[in-house]
Amino acid sequence: MSLNPNQQNYLYASLLSFEKALRLADQLLAQGDERGILYYQKSNLEPDLRQSARQKISLALEELASLANQLGLEPREENSDQMIMAQMSASWADLVDSQSGRLKGYGQLDVQAAALIDPAVNRLARLAAELGEFFTL
Repeated sequence: MSLNPNQQNYLYASLLSFEKALRLADQLLAQGDERGILYYQKSNLEPDLRQSARQKISLALEELASLANQLGLEPREENSDQMIMAQMSASWADLVDSQSGRLKGYGQLDVQAAALIDPAVNRLARLAAELGEFFTL
């Protein structure tokens, strides 16, 4: 059985997206709760359901591997440096857009808040840009 290149590329992209979703779900279930600076990540699954979900994820990964093998779909290298660079570039743009001038579009902005936000957001944007530079080709 064979697929034409367009069919193969479409199926590959769909399966890749599913694999990444499965692996992320497994990581999140394995790590448990996480507290960041601006978020708290928590799963409400009971431990037995968490284990069952992880087993189902493992089964799905086995099925995916079998299908990929049967269709001759080979792994393709993804450059994590490029992904980090893209994330830092997007973060830089979001941070620049978060300056007080933009926030005023959502209503009157306290002068003290603007004086606090702009320098901090500018420092963070600069750090995002500098981090992105580590990964430029």
